[in-house]
Amino acid sequence: MKKFFKQLLAILSCSLIVCAVFCFSFVPLSTASAKADENFGYYGTAGFKCYSYDVELTVNEDRTITFQERIDVEALRNFTMFYKSLPTDSIYTQITAKCEGNDAFNFYVMDNPNIDGFIDLCCEGNVKRGNRWVYEFSYVMQPNGEDISNGMILDVVGFGSSFALNDVDVTVHFPQKPLTCQRSYGGYNSSSGLVDVTEGWSNDGKTLKIHEDVLEVKYNSEFGEYTAEGITLSFTFEKGVLKSFASTRIITPRTWLVVVLCALLIGGAVALWLFGKKQGEIVTVVNVKAPDRMDPMQMGYLLDGTVDNEDVTSMLYYFAAKGYLTIDFTDESDPVLERVKVFDGGFVELPDDAPSYQKTLFYGLFKNKQVVSVSELNEKFYEHVDTAKMQMHLKKRKRYDRKSVLCFVANTALCAVIAALCPVLYGLLFVGGGYASPIGIFCSFIAIFLAVFALAVKEKEFKRSKRLLQGILLVVYIIGGAIFSFAVASHLMVEAEKILLVVCMAIAQVFGYLTLSRTEEYNRTLGDILGFKDFIKVTEEDKIKFMLEENPELYYDILPYAQVLDVTDEWEDKFKNITLQPPQWAVYNEPYFNYVMINRSMRTATRYMLSRPQNTGSGVGRSGGGGSFGGFSGGGRGGGGFGGR
Repeated sequence: MKKFFKQLLAILSCSLIVCAVFCFSFVPLSTASAKADENFGYYGTAGFKCYSYDVELTVNEDRTITFQERIDVEALRNFTMFYKSLPTDSIYTQITAKCEGNDAFNFYVMDNPNIDGFIDLCCEGNVKRGNRWVYEFSYVMQPNGEDISNGMILDVVGFGSSFALNDVDVTVHFPQKPLTCQRSYGGYNSSSGLVDVTEGWSNDGKTLKIHEDVLEVKYNSEFGEYTAEGITLSFTFEKGVLKSFASTRIITPRTWLVVVLCALLIGGAVALWLFGKKQGEIVTVVNVKAPDRMDPMQMGYLLDGTVDNEDVTSMLYYFAAKGYLTIDFTDESDPVLERVKVFDGGFVELPDDAPSYQKTLFYGLFKNKQVVSVSELNEKFYEHVDTAKMQMHLKKRKRYDRKSVLCFVANTALCAVIAALCPVLYGLLFVGGGYASPIGIFCSFIAIFLAVFALAVKEKEFKRSKRLLQGILLVVYIIGGAIFSFAVASHLMVEAEKILLVVCMAIAQVFGYLTLSRTEEYNRTLGDILGFKDFIKVTEEDKIKFMLEENPELYYDILPYAQVLDVTDEWEDKFKNITLQPPQWAVYNEPYFNYVMINRSMRTATRYMLSRPQNTGSGVGRSGGGGSFGGFSGGGRGGGGFGGR
């Protein structure tokens, strides 16, 4: 037994030792250990050792800051590139980089692939373990915000480097002696406050030199990473030393580019309008009947290019008026449809030459049955409606003149190209490093969407809701312009340049909207339809009484057309002083027939005929992302850190 306990004790001891080794291998290094090997960063994964870092920057009266940076680093493992990140809360121009003696050196600028809000100054070539290079960066920064009046809060050394920065020298040239100048101490998001800078000033007080033996790696609690400390300065001048912040947001040395692009855009839009616009007018002739044996669904489609819900349900009353079915209103909330029989026991059929969409709707109602209640169509009939709509679209007439359509498409393409090209050109011409912002592709889709939405509104120009739709179009343009302005990165263009481009795009698309011209045939068709609509709206009561003598069911014959023409109320109002006989196709059990119930039942039919099954399932998903060292600007404008990948 004693031997057994000895063996058990030995096994437990070995297990504890193994567990201790396993656990300690995943415990973070102590602060002392981190400092002892600070050049390696957190767990020694940073991969670079910094020998020296020099920063020289000049604060200019136009609120731009010119940076010159020189960093001497050794790669402690193999990398594809060494890079510096810049936060995109400021505008950057004239970015350059070099690495003397490195024959394989290749430099370019790109968006940070891991962290939004940063661009990377990427230096490829010979970033191998043991290689030591001096990288030099220069760029001009224009802050996109005014943190303090008559001054700035500036990160002269960013907080995002993944390794400690040794032998740091910072030189700041001011346009005038600052009234105040303070510096913060500590790592990112752990500043110990602002302290007046009293040392390192030149005799004239216009130049400040700061030296730090080392900016250590510290834990960044906000991002959960270890990054090097940075240096933030807060300074102010007498009023007038710096240009007002507002003036820097209106005209910049880059504004000429957006002016040229806008001139091309407006000029192209006007030229396309002059070339593609075809003069043609709609001549309305008052008609007492629907033109060309046109059914209500076809009329609604020709009027606005879509088949609305009312266009579909109006066909019930069209079929009834044609003698194909009867409608039982005994239960007003659930009318019953019944096919009309003929003497031999069969049913009245649609003519052989009836349009396919009519057959789809009519035979889809009954499906070899004689009687069907409207409620039975609930969540079932929609498939026939979809098929009928598709068949109607296949019969689409040529609505717009070909040349005007081509010019409209060309106008839309021009807007999309300018929207896509503008951010790209700003990057290539001004940022440097071959930087081409892909956000322009997204902006081009906005331009295309706005043009398509405008076309949809144009299709509705004969609807009662025309003014509302035009107001919605204006709101959509404002929202689209705001999205465009937000999407174009703030490190490329100032607000005034974005607004100018958005306004010119809107003007260009208005010309595109005006370019679309209807064909002569379509104008004649619309003239007949609108003339029929005028008959419904303006015909006087005496005229209607006279017409009722010839056709007692005039009200019911016109009603489905009034529905699709959106003048049901006007048509109904004309009969308030006229006694109407019930239609032959109506069944009811009340002492008298209330023709108003037809409209109420029509709404019920719409609800059932177009209802679709509700999706009861739901899914929940989420996505994640990664990050990398090299970001974090700290408490002020500018900054950013170094890293490798």
